[in-house]
Amino acid sequence: MATRVAAAEARAQAELDTAIADLGVVEALRLDDRTRLDIETMVGGLVATIGTTLRRHAARLLSDRDIDGAAVLRPVAELMPRLVAAGLLRDRALVAALVRRARHDQIAAALPLLPTADATPGLLIRLAGDADAEVAEAALALLGLDGRRRDAWEQGGAGPVGLPVALHSRVAWHVAAVLRADDGSAAVTRAVDRALAEATGRLLAGHDDDKTADAVALRLATALDPRANEIVALLVAAIDDRRLDLFTALIAHALDIGMPDMRAIVIDPVGDRLWLALRALSVDRTGLARIALALADADRRRDIDGFAAQLDAIAAVPAAEAAAILSPLALPAAFHAAIQATGQRAR
Repeated sequence: MATRVAAAEARAQAELDTAIADLGVVEALRLDDRTRLDIETMVGGLVATIGTTLRRHAARLLSDRDIDGAAVLRPVAELMPRLVAAGLLRDRALVAALVRRARHDQIAAALPLLPTADATPGLLIRLAGDADAEVAEAALALLGLDGRRRDAWEQGGAGPVGLPVALHSRVAWHVAAVLRADDGSAAVTRAVDRALAEATGRLLAGHDDDKTADAVALRLATALDPRANEIVALLVAAIDDRRLDLFTALIAHALDIGMPDMRAIVIDPVGDRLWLALRALSVDRTGLARIALALADADRRRDIDGFAAQLDAIAAVPAAEAAAILSPLALPAAFHAAIQATGQRAR
């Protein structure tokens, strides 16, 4: 009974802490219901996929030692609540990746579909037929990823997360940890741990960063390697074709900014950093307006009237000045973070 009382007191304290944290959130910064649902769908699908794979392989290894995996491995349905309780969704890097991916996909799905006077195929389809094999291969791969993501959206779900290897590894090891039922003898527990460690190692060995949407889009941007007089038309064409991954990758490649940072810039409804990035690439007033209108149509949080009032001033920013302002983002991510953490200014 004393244990139950202590558990009840801990639960009441946790509920109070949660209520205080929730009440302290500024409304404008609160996750909207759609983004929250998309994140839950993405991470839930990721955990289920990893958990099913690990459980199946670990059970096979345990059966070789005459141990019933079903008795010593938790059901996949029990994993997500335990991971949430363990604080997985308080991991800043993981949550940042999930939020950025969810909002990026929302904007990409809502970009206006522009009517064409003829049957001219979109940018990505044209690139998939390019004479340059490297361009064509990357475009085809991105088409496939976009297709799967859009299919998921049409079915009311969220697309694949595409986490970088470090975050994917972190999630996989957490899933392995909560799969342990830990209700057998010490010898059985050791066998379970060895089986889960081997299963997780095998899973991670098969994870390829080069197949994520970020990597494929950046590979296509690198293969295209547009000249200064070509990139503006490509950026506008990517937005018109509703290919936000490619749009993001083209800017990231041109300015030598990492894809995670560039995605954060693209989805930011304030837009100041995006306009600077576009000016650094010499995007003119017409191009800025066209891109801003498309993004505003897709993301109602954006203040298109405020942008219109500032358009002349934005378009007047010299490309070299804009590039200099954004140059800290081209530093190694760890170095940039350290500069910010120590309160110093990058130059």
